Amino acid sequence: MTNRHEDAMVQGSWYEASVTREPDDPVLTGEASADVCIVGAGYAGLSAALELRRRGLSVIVLEAHRPGWGASGRNGGQVLAGYANDEEMVRQLGAERARAAWDLSVEGIDLLRRRIEEHHIDCEFVPGYLHAATSPRKAAELGRWVDRLRRDFAYESVSMVEAAATRQWIDSP
Repeated sequence: MTNRHEDAMVQGSWYEASVTREPDDPVLTGEASADVCIVGAGYAGLSAALELRRRGLSVIVLEAHRPGWGASGRNGGQVLAGYANDEEMVRQLGAERARAAWDLSVEGIDLLRRRIEEHHIDCEFVPGYLHAATSPRKAAELGRWVDRLRRDFAYESVSMVEAAATRQWIDSP
């Protein structure tokens, strides 16, 4: 059973209002058989289904609502490398395993790009993102983070931008 608050969040979102939906898939009745059954048609479930089908397995995906209904449909559409707290990840996993996890997140972005191309997904994908600092102290923290990404994860696809240059990307002081 769904939570009414979640239903309202999804139905009132810009993403829901801006999408043209195909008719709902049929409801599973009776029995079905497949090599693999995936519960949940979010990013992870659908990605797993694509990979398994590509490898020749039969797959059934079960979803209580519709594909992308839950968190996958409310994520803001952002595609970011890394994780919420890289320092904590290094502390918990150690440097080598944290680097492997980082590399996996970068590979995920590459996989997304390939799937957009392969499946002709009309999604207005724009690569890149901007972390903006709102004070000199936060700018210094951001600079240290950029240095860590380069040093600890060999991630060179990151650069610092001076405050005045941010207007190239966003219309905000």
